[in-house]
Amino acid sequence: MKILVAEDDKTLCELLGDVLASAGHDVIMVNDGQNGVEMCQKVQFDLAIVDIYMPRKDGLEMIQHIKRNALCKHIIAMTGMTHVGSWPVQAAMALGADAVLEKPFSFDDLLAAVGQYRPVLH
Repeated sequence: MKILVAEDDKTLCELLGDVLASAGHDVIMVNDGQNGVEMCQKVQFDLAIVDIYMPRKDGLEMIQHIKRNALCKHIIAMTGMTHVGSWPVQAAMALGADAVLEKPFSFDDLLAAVGQYRPVLH
């Protein structure tokens, strides 16, 4: 699967990219929402994994732009602010995120979430 990872923490971004690539995915990583939107306009991704809080264009703006312009099939948002009823989670889901991962999450949780959107091969 072709996956975009948009995360402003460069270490975490690289770690997520490495885990996904090791699982056989084709991964492109960006460190802010503006670069994420620009990359989605150039490349057709199956899945975007988007941090909600990023510079230049936050994850909510990125999710909204991706969905409005049909640039990616599925979006998983990430945030450390996921307590029940939290505004970031509600906003991400309302704008079109398919799921939200709460930081910190395990690599198994990441791969399980990504696996839900793997295309069915016939």
